[in-house]
Amino acid sequence: MSPLRSSWTSPANPSIHQTPFAFSDLSSAQSTSQPRPLPHQIAIPPRQTPKTEPSIDLRLSKLTPTRTSSNKRNMLSRAVRAIPGRALVAASLRPAVVPTTRQIAPLVTPVIRRKYHEKVLDHYSRPRNVGTLDKSDSSVGEGLVGAPACGDVMRLHIKVDPDTKVISDVRFKTFGCGSAIASSSYLTELVRGMTLDEASKVKNTEIAKELCLPPVKLHCSMLAEDAIKSAISNYYKKNPQAKSTNLGSVPVANQEAMAA
Repeated sequence: MSPLRSSWTSPANPSIHQTPFAFSDLSSAQSTSQPRPLPHQIAIPPRQTPKTEPSIDLRLSKLTPTRTSSNKRNMLSRAVRAIPGRALVAASLRPAVVPTTRQIAPLVTPVIRRKYHEKVLDHYSRPRNVGTLDKSDSSVGEGLVGAPACGDVMRLHIKVDPDTKVISDVRFKTFGCGSAIASSSYLTELVRGMTLDEASKVKNTEIAKELCLPPVKLHCSMLAEDAIKSAISNYYKKNPQAKSTNLGSVPVANQEAMAA
C-alpha cells in the first residue's frame, strides 16, 4: 500500500508548487525515535554542594570556611585593606600627650646624700661615756643645753677633783643627729683629765676639725662647747670658794681689776 501523498499548487500563481508530503514519513520518523522513558527510569543528577571559600575572621584571627557570595567577599576584602590606612590616619590625628613625669622631672631636685666621716660613724655607733652622774654631789657639775637650729639636746655631767680641779669623770646623754652624738662622745674623751681652765677653752672648731664635720654641721659641735661651759659654771655655782675660771677668754687680772 502506497503512502498517501498530498501536494498544493497556488491558484494565483501556478508556478508555485510545494513538494508532495507523505504522511508515512511522519510515522516513520516517530517510529525511528527513541521511546520516552518512564518516570521511574529518569536518572536524577546528584546534588552539587556549593563551593566553600575561606574567609577571614577578624575576631578570631583564623581561617573559617563560610558561605559568602562574591559581593560579601569583595566587601570583606575592601574592609581588610582599609584597616591599616584608617589606623594610620587615627594615629596621626591623635593628640600627642607628653607624660607627666617628663614635665615634673626638671622641677624635682635630686636628693644629695651626705656621707659621714669614719670618725663620726665610730663615735655614733660606739659612743663613749654614756650615762649620768649624781647631780646632787657638790663635786659634780651639770650642763643642759639645746641647739635651736635643729632641736638637739645635750646633758653633760663632769666630776671634778676638789684638790687638783681636774675633771676625773664625764658622762653625757644627747638627743639629736649623728653629728651631735659624735661631738658629745668626742668631747667626753677630750676633757677627761683636763683642768677646769683647760676645759673651758675648748672650741667647737677643734671638735669639728677632728670629726671632719661639714659646715652645715658646725652647730652640732657648738652644742658640745656650750655643754662643757655650762657644766663648769654649774660646778662653780655649787662651790663658790673654788677659783673662778675665765669662761669669757678675759685675763684673770683684768677680771680682778674690774671686780675692784
